Amino acid sequence: VTPDENGLSAAVDQLRPAERELCAVPIGVCGALLGEEEVVLGLLAGHLMGHASVLMVTNSRILVANARRWKPLLDQFLPSPELIVHLRHDRDVASLTIVQGQRLTTLDGISDVAGAMELTERIRRLAATIH
Repeated sequence: VTPDENGLSAAVDQLRPAERELCAVPIGVCGALLGEEEVVLGLLAGHLMGHASVLMVTNSRILVANARRWKPLLDQFLPSPELIVHLRHDRDVASLTIVQGQRLTTLDGISDVAGAMELTERIRRLAATIH
């Protein structure tokens, strides 16, 4: 049994099987960057710049990576009061945008609308607790 100190396996298990397969590269990219004390609080699958992507929230940062061939796009945001999160959704699909200063990243095509709503609130709470 492989240990899951970071909680990544548990978060990945919450994704649909097809999303797990499509997002294997971005999940691996984010997973490789996890520190020893970092814990995954949530994971969403969607699309960024036309590629399958994930948004990973940990206890210390937000990582967004896509499956662009040869060089996946990677964005990182640190929780702070300046971090802004926008969520738009209808019944079947959501779009989550993170803004910090001049940087902006949008994860589109999120099929887990309820999960996107929950993770948006978690990001807001995390950002509000940092001084």
